Amino acid sequence: MDLIELKTVIKSLLLPPAGLLLIAVAAVLLSARLPRSGRAIAIAALLACWLASTFAVADAGFRHLEAGLRPLDAAGWEAARSGPRPPKAVVVIGAGARRDGVLEPFAERLLTRSLERAVGAARTARLTGLPVLAHGGLTQGMQSSEAAIIGRVLSEDFGVEVRWLDERVPVGHGEIGRNAAALLARDGIDSVVLSTHAYNMGRARAALEAAGLRVVPAPHTFRAAEPTRSWRKWMASADGLEATFVVAYELFGGWSYRLPGRALVPSSPSTVR
Repeated sequence: MDLIELKTVIKSLLLPPAGLLLIAVAAVLLSARLPRSGRAIAIAALLACWLASTFAVADAGFRHLEAGLRPLDAAGWEAARSGPRPPKAVVVIGAGARRDGVLEPFAERLLTRSLERAVGAARTARLTGLPVLAHGGLTQGMQSSEAAIIGRVLSEDFGVEVRWLDERVPVGHGEIGRNAAALLARDGIDSVVLSTHAYNMGRARAALEAAGLRVVPAPHTFRAAEPTRSWRKWMASADGLEATFVVAYELFGGWSYRLPGRALVPSSPSTVR
């Protein structure tokens, strides 16, 4: 098991629902010696698992992650292109691909979140007229990298120019930023438009800026809903759990850069190039 696989396993065990279910299992084992404490912890873990499956929790997280962001429109783009260091490329970061192949051998496709990013990048590229850098590595069992699949979708389905493919498998967003900056620096580019989910913009933008790039944000697919008093938002569902997982993934990813050795250290121009 390499470092990237180990990181994936650790994330899966920490994030909901696995992390909460593991706490519940541990509490059941604890109850053999400490019945009251074990039962209390198990009940709390199951309650937390229920809450993590509701849109009440997920929407609150999305509102935090997406606060202050707005889609890039024509006026915003005109201001960006007229200012200092105008962007020269659109950057899109993949969010997952998989190989199917039950009915069609070697059929490879983008996961839903990655496809949403491809569509968002296509819209941004058409608005700006800029070529695209697509990121996405080659995972086990795949014949094509995620970047190559995104490139095919953008070029064949949307008629967008994809000039750069970053097919390396990174350890985190920090490495994605450094790889993108180094790739673009070969063409003298140090300013980009970042097209990604609104909830991912904070973490992705910080990584690209730490690598020395000027970033104009082009967030899309805003997922936060307005606060409501409807009882339905407290009902557990698979969709609610998926939404909370995305929020937790982004929050834990951002917090991880506060750990020793993972801080986003700004790169000097010589380092980037």
